[in-house]
Amino acid sequence: MICACTAGSFWLAVASRIGVNVSGTHFIVGGIVAFSLIWDGKDAVIWAERDNSIDAFPFKGVISIVTSWIMSPILAAAGGALLFWVLRSLVLRRKNAYKVAFWTLPPTILITVFINFYFIFTKGAKKQMDKDGVHWSYSKTAWISACIALGAAVLSALTVVPFLNSKINSTFDEQGNRLHPDDLEAPVKKETFAEASTGGKIWKVVSHGWTQDIHDVIITNKTVAEIHSNAEVFEPRVEYAFMYLQVFSAICVIFSHGAGEVGYAAGPMSIILQVYEDGVLTKNIQPKIWVVVFGGLALISGLATYGYHTMRTMGVKLTKVTPTRGFCAELATAMVVMVASQ
Repeated sequence: MICACTAGSFWLAVASRIGVNVSGTHFIVGGIVAFSLIWDGKDAVIWAERDNSIDAFPFKGVISIVTSWIMSPILAAAGGALLFWVLRSLVLRRKNAYKVAFWTLPPTILITVFINFYFIFTKGAKKQMDKDGVHWSYSKTAWISACIALGAAVLSALTVVPFLNSKINSTFDEQGNRLHPDDLEAPVKKETFAEASTGGKIWKVVSHGWTQDIHDVIITNKTVAEIHSNAEVFEPRVEYAFMYLQVFSAICVIFSHGAGEVGYAAGPMSIILQVYEDGVLTKNIQPKIWVVVFGGLALISGLATYGYHTMRTMGVKLTKVTPTRGFCAELATAMVVMVASQ
C-alpha cells in the first residue's frame, strides 16, 4: 500500500503540474493491481467474480471499476447535455430569458437538495442511523428528502431570488450591459516577488495557487481563443444569476466527490495503520475520523496550491464554461457520482 500511494502521489503531482486531468481512483487501483501482480501473479487480483448479492452490477473486482471508468463519463455527458438542452430551450434562448430564469432557480434548488439529502440518508449517515436504531425504507427516505428540498426551494424563493434580483439590477442596465465594466478588469500586480518583504514573500508563495489568472490562455492560445469566440452567448443577466447557482451545484459535486476520492486515499491509509497497530489485516476496516479529516484537508490544500493547472485545462482549454454550462455539467456529475456511490 505504501508503494501504491507513493507512486500514485508522484504521478498525480506530475499530472497536476502539466494540467492533465487524472483521478485518484486510477492511481490507487493501478498501484494495488501492480504490487499484487508482482507479489503473487495474476491470481492475486480479483479480475471478475460474480456476486449475486449485487443487483445493479452482479460482478466484483477490477471489471466493475474499469466499467465505471467507461460508463461514468458517458452517463455524465448524457446528463449534462440533456440538462443544458432543456435549460437552453426553455430559458436561455427566450426573449424574456432574464425573467424566466428566476422561475427556474427554486425548482433547480429543489432537485439538487433532494439528491443530496437522499444520498446522505441512504449512504453517508446510514451506518450511524443503523447504530441508533433508525431504519428508514427507501420510500420514507425519499419523502423526508423531498420535504427538506421543498423547504429549501421555498426559502430560496423568498430570500435568494429577491437578493439576486436586487444584485443584478444594481449591476446591469435594462439591456443587460454592465453598469461598471471596469469591475471586470483584473487588478494589476504592483509588487514583484523580489521587492516584497519577507512576510510578503511567504504570503506570495502560500497564495500562489489561488491568485493565478487561468483565463490568460485565451489570449496566448489561438485555438482556445477560437473555441471561446465561436461559443453561443446568452443573456449576461441570466449568466450572472446562474453564477450563484453554480456555486451551489459545485458544492454538490464536492460533496459527492468526497464520497469517492477521499475514500480512495483514506482506505489504503487505514489499512497501513491497522497493520502497523494490530499486526493483522481484517476483512472490514472502519477508517478513523482523523484519517478522513486529514484526507479532506489534503484535498483542499492540493486544490488551493496546485489545482489551478487542472482548472485551466477543464474550465478554459476544453471548452467555454459559463455559469449556465458549468451548472449543468456539475449537477449531472453530482447525480452520476451519487448514484454510483450507492
